[in-house]
Amino acid sequence: MAAMGVALLAAIAGLIWCAVLGSRLSTQQTELNDARQQNAALAAELRETDARLRVTTDELGKSLGLTQKQLDERAQEIIAR
Repeated sequence: MAAMGVALLAAIAGLIWCAVLGSRLSTQQTELNDARQQNAALAAELRETDARLRVTTDELGKSLGLTQKQLDERAQEIIAR
């Protein structure tokens, strides 16, 4: 009789544990999906910023009469400082 009681308590504890783990998994999946969406949005913003920077750099180079290589060298000099 005592063994049946212990087995019943163990089964109930196992069910509760499974429910808690299921809840945690669901929460983690939701957070992962949110992080993926945020990552995609940030990647899109980065691509847009990169495109704008390229256009600005090209225009600056044209207005100053510098080639891309010269601009890159100048940028590396500035970064080195």
